[in-house]
Amino acid sequence: MPHSRLNGPTPYVMVEPGYLDRPNAASTDDEGTSVAWGCSLGKVAAGAGLTSPAVPPRRLRWRIDGGLTIETVAGIHARLLGELQPGLRFTLGLDLAHIECFDAAGLQLLLAIERTLGSGLTVENPPPEVAEILCWTPMGAHCTSTGGAAERRPTGNSLAVRNPARDALASDNDWLIGVDSWHLSLRFDDSAFRADMEPLAAIRSLAALGALVHVNVVDDRVPALGQLNPTACYIGFELDLRTDIDAERVRTAIDALGKHAWARAIAPAASVDEYVALIHVLPEGSLRASRLLLASGVLTPGELTMGLRGRVRAPIERDM
Repeated sequence: MPHSRLNGPTPYVMVEPGYLDRPNAASTDDEGTSVAWGCSLGKVAAGAGLTSPAVPPRRLRWRIDGGLTIETVAGIHARLLGELQPGLRFTLGLDLAHIECFDAAGLQLLLAIERTLGSGLTVENPPPEVAEILCWTPMGAHCTSTGGAAERRPTGNSLAVRNPARDALASDNDWLIGVDSWHLSLRFDDSAFRADMEPLAAIRSLAALGALVHVNVVDDRVPALGQLNPTACYIGFELDLRTDIDAERVRTAIDALGKHAWARAIAPAASVDEYVALIHVLPEGSLRASRLLLASGVLTPGELTMGLRGRVRAPIERDM
């Protein structure tokens, strides 16, 4: 199988026989010649021309070995822009079975591809740790493996070093999000990568405090592939942390994230008013922020409605 090595030590992209030089080939045909590198960089606008129904889709399949990290995504991004020609439809299969390193820059690249190709993207055989992260996003629906499609939003503490106490926190069903867990909102500024801030490493440091019982990647600012700057950080997180440590240690860990992370923390058993106040300061706006909190389970629709009307002052209390 022909392959092309990107600039730098890792990774290399293995390109399977494809369709770029066969515009009339059926999308289910696995025969063909080596993929020819396509148009020049920067020609793919934000999804423009990639979904024209008049042109049958061209199928690409890439195997990425080594790392999908800040050191490698610029080269992969450039190669993708050269492949995805304007005015043509594509399906892309990314085989991640041999990924050894994965960080937030790699996650953003996958999100940008998904934003551009939509259902035309399939992520194949991601390692378990990568699959878990992808299931914090809409990418979970695009993941397949030899065992079938990836399950949505696994919980627990797999990003941190395992120990029995933390596993017990993750597996105990006798708790309620928002009642006995911390809710954390994290956003990272554009320069985080350039300042050596790695958002997934930050999440791992928080996971080490207890158990992450809910994580949602906030990807609203991630652009389509043609507008992506691989060195800029776009993502944020809404997460819920169950921990036995005291509040001071939790807040110290959040403060340690530094100036490139915007963070808000709401302690267990907070009032609905505190969540309503969070809704009004989250950068995505109140409507999107409300949906994020509803998705996390920290508020019910009724609590949100009453809170926005100013009718709830007491801490959240729900039947177990």
